[in-house]
Amino acid sequence: METLVTSLADLGAVSSQFRLVRPDGKVFLIPLRTLTEPEMWELRQAVQFPRPPANDFGTSKTTGKIVQVYNEADAGYIRARDDANRAFNYRLMVKSLEFPIDGATDEEKVKTLQKALGNWAVKQIIEHLLKTSGIEEADIEAEAGSFRGQGDTGAAGLPDVRPDAVSVAGNGAG
Repeated sequence: METLVTSLADLGAVSSQFRLVRPDGKVFLIPLRTLTEPEMWELRQAVQFPRPPANDFGTSKTTGKIVQVYNEADAGYIRARDDANRAFNYRLMVKSLEFPIDGATDEEKVKTLQKALGNWAVKQIIEHLLKTSGIEEADIEAEAGSFRGQGDTGAAGLPDVRPDAVSVAGNGAG
């Protein structure tokens, strides 16, 4: 059903219910709310996303200029990137789930979620939250690419490696 927008309130954060299916087939309705743009911005700023290590210089394929070469295949970078994505995902759940979560601070609430949720639940909730927050795979890939300079290339001798959206969004493992 289409509804004509009559005020900015029509375009703000909204509450909804998300259908979560447990591995045994039992279905739950999870109350969630979308975040406002300033809330999402604050959430992103709270997480320190790593830069891939620069280990060489090369020539940009697009501009021909000398640029730093980043090694996005570096194991330490990949681990730090995955940790940052996991931290973002859990903070997103803390801010979005509309039921009580034990803990006085967001950090304590994150620990509660980490101890209580099955990986299957984390994966489904995060996929839904990213989708309803307007974060699509293309946005995630662009965000990951933003950590490199214009025209920068992958590590010398390696293809121009860019992280895929699943690894940037996180797989909910934990």
